Amino acid sequence: MKILLIIAAGNSTRMGELPKAVSLVHGTPNLYNTVDKAYRHYDKIFVSSNTKNFLLYREVLEEFDDKVQIVTINSGHGCGHAVLKTIEAIETDDKFLESIEHTSVCWGDAYFETDRIFYEITKTGYSEPIVIPVIVEDNPYVWFETYDYHKTKIANSMFSKRGESTAIGFHDQSIFKIDIQKVKNALTILDTFTYKVSTKSYLQEIIFLDLVNYFYNTNDSCRLYVTEHRTKAYNTKEELADINIKIKIK
Repeated sequence: MKILLIIAAGNSTRMGELPKAVSLVHGTPNLYNTVDKAYRHYDKIFVSSNTKNFLLYREVLEEFDDKVQIVTINSGHGCGHAVLKTIEAIETDDKFLESIEHTSVCWGDAYFETDRIFYEITKTGYSEPIVIPVIVEDNPYVWFETYDYHKTKIANSMFSKRGESTAIGFHDQSIFKIDIQKVKNALTILDTFTYKVSTKSYLQEIIFLDLVNYFYNTNDSCRLYVTEHRTKAYNTKEELADINIKIKIK
């Protein structure tokens, strides 16, 4: 069984009225667009939502059948925590987990212009804990340091949000192949750690891509590969408007 987890449980405080996942891209709620593009490549698609957005997501996705399921989670502690809670929400029984041969994860605020990257990532034979399609990009927001000759094994993830910068780097395309059990175990460890170091007034966020550092330090490195299938992500109204302008020009 091939499954896709669409992580869309954030509060979208920077986007205003609509959650990022259902912001209109070319006149269509982006969550609908993602499910529509991914639908034929997976046996089951899970969309994570907070309780506030559940009914809205159900309305947006109502024309799809039971192959698409919305699960509600309580997160708010970073994208890694949201992935962990989504995995926990779909763990209905051991037989279901045993039937999973492939798991993809993508973000609800990623716009997929075609279905090609879904096809590509489900066909890859790489078996590392996380496999990341990347584009070589100038001044990337996120990028990865590699340590092998072929520049495929990841040693570290870097974020401009943390004040780090590079002129050019491998930028992820908002979709990942994961070993669901290894990722769950690692996120559980990180989640336990955050509670130990936190105070009552502050809970440290778990960033999903920090997992590549974790796996590198446990001698189980993650992998990247360069793809031709670029996706677009948006965090603000301005970035969303820019995507719509570029689509209109095409």
